[in-house]
Amino acid sequence: MKTLKFFCAVLFALAVFASPAFAASHGTGQVVIKRSANFGQNLYADVYVDGQRVDRLQLGHDYVGALAAGRHEIRIDVPRRRHDTSGAVKHLTVHAGQTYKFTASWQGQDLVLR
Repeated sequence: MKTLKFFCAVLFALAVFASPAFAASHGTGQVVIKRSANFGQNLYADVYVDGQRVDRLQLGHDYVGALAAGRHEIRIDVPRRRHDTSGAVKHLTVHAGQTYKFTASWQGQDLVLR
């Protein structure tokens, strides 16, 4: 019973804190980064926001995060074994309550973030 109450409390908190109304009232926006279907089965992508690694995207996973309103740099890098490519960089001005969606994918040998 305690586990069920805890689970319900967590779900409620996620619903409240992930809502656009909460984000707008707290001066944050949401960023969603997906891996393209042809990204590579054995490759992962490291996600950096303002120079800090915030996640590692593996097959079937997305990054979802809140960012304070203002200017930010989002960068995606691949494992060290892929020395022939540099990371993809996006500069983004976040507005409170907005959601920004990107997909990490390959364009030839280049990693891109669209």
